[in-house]
Amino acid sequence: MDGIIETHSITRKDIMYFPQPETPKEIVILLRHQVTDKLLGFIRLDKMKGLVQMTNFDSRLTPRFLEQGGHKTNNKNLAGAHGEGAKLGALVLVKAGYQVKYESASFYWNFILGGTNKRMLYCSVTAPKETKLQREKEVRRHEHPDHKRHNLKPKIWEDVTLQFGHIRGRYGKRIEITDFKNWLKVGIDLCRPSTIIETSYGSLILDEEFRGRIYLKGLFLETAKRCRYSYDFAHGYINRDRERVADKDEEAVTMANIWRKAIKSDEINKKNDILSKYAELLLHYEESRWSDVAGAENSLTEQITRAIWKHLTTRNPNIFYHGLENAIQVYPHLINKN
Repeated sequence: MDGIIETHSITRKDIMYFPQPETPKEIVILLRHQVTDKLLGFIRLDKMKGLVQMTNFDSRLTPRFLEQGGHKTNNKNLAGAHGEGAKLGALVLVKAGYQVKYESASFYWNFILGGTNKRMLYCSVTAPKETKLQREKEVRRHEHPDHKRHNLKPKIWEDVTLQFGHIRGRYGKRIEITDFKNWLKVGIDLCRPSTIIETSYGSLILDEEFRGRIYLKGLFLETAKRCRYSYDFAHGYINRDRERVADKDEEAVTMANIWRKAIKSDEINKKNDILSKYAELLLHYEESRWSDVAGAENSLTEQITRAIWKHLTTRNPNIFYHGLENAIQVYPHLINKN
């Protein structure tokens, strides 16, 4: 996705994903611009060949793509930050036995293992035969500009296509359907939750099957066992091991802000009962120790605190609520002075 965002100068929210009806031959997901409906790229699994194809239309690879951290910008909309994701991805796939090839800028970019004991990643950049390339250009010169999009046929001279799996010959493992579907879960936009509340700080995900999953800008990072719900943080960076660069205090503040915004947006229709869910996390924190509300006493605003108090006293008017031993210092907004 980062390649599409950079090429078209858009954000994650501008991209819409449209899974097509699965057939015995293939699985296809189209990526369109939310406003213009322009097809920006696609992902396709060829079930017969065991081959995955990912295409970004109107994009281009340059030799700088092969440099260590050489092609990434400081674009805060991107999930990656080091410019090495594509190379690391190619290394992992090649070591697992898959063939990996890019087609772009009128070249084939084949990744292979070489060197002593085949422990080094090489990229062989070769050009197709000139006669073949010119013949294809001539044939496609008369096509309508949108033909390649309608037929999902990228052009090697003006698009970027990644292929991995069994590409040709006797070598190269096939991509199995179950593996492909599991990989889709790495990107939250490719495996969309049914109940997600988006805020400027990130998204709160209520689906039980996503429980504890932590994302950063749509990229899955980890499953947090002590999280009752799932989160997609809108801001932050990851290190080269795909670990989020943030301390626990910063994470607690971000979660509190996500809940605060989610509660505010849910005030009108109360469709998802966000306030009630947050109050339950706080009420049972002592026995559950949910990370969702860890350090909440330092992040709760007076407005949200009063809303929680009103919710609790309205729901159960005959129950007496009290805090910890030092409640007077820790929860000043929840203590009734009378």
